[in-house]
Amino acid sequence: MPKTLSFFARCAAAGLIAAPLLLGAVSLPAFAAAPASVAVHAVHSAWQSFSLATNRGTLFGAMTKMSKGGTAAFLIEGDSISMVLTDPSWDFVTSREAPVRVRIDGGSFDGTAIINSGSLIEMRDITSKALKELYAGAEAVIDIDRGHIVWLIDLHGLTAAMADAIQLSEASY
Repeated sequence: MPKTLSFFARCAAAGLIAAPLLLGAVSLPAFAAAPASVAVHAVHSAWQSFSLATNRGTLFGAMTKMSKGGTAAFLIEGDSISMVLTDPSWDFVTSREAPVRVRIDGGSFDGTAIINSGSLIEMRDITSKALKELYAGAEAVIDIDRGHIVWLIDLHGLTAAMADAIQLSEASY
């Protein structure tokens, strides 16, 4: 049975994932309603595999720091993988969708992201084709809301970090 987290737990997860990279420690009192802790399992070049324990279950994934600050993460929930982007400097209008284009070494894929909070964007159900492109690439350019935000992500180490996260996720069942 897939583990599904509530909206508040997902927001807490994104904040806690971002905290180690942005703040150096996990301390987010705003998410006290969904206590959680994040553990980095391995570092692979620019990426880290992690687990996130909440009162609603454990989430696994891979995360990295984006070019202009903020954090990019891929979260595994059962058979689904989501891309979460978060940056405390963003100030999006919440509860809406935004177009996302990810360009990888000349190729690209498009999708729709959900803006869960002013600083959190989530693109759910990343396809296996898109993951293969990400794994094979050296760099991704992520364009959110038709150029409103454009970020670069170093893809070196993503494949190994995701392999760790998938292995951890499968072992948790």
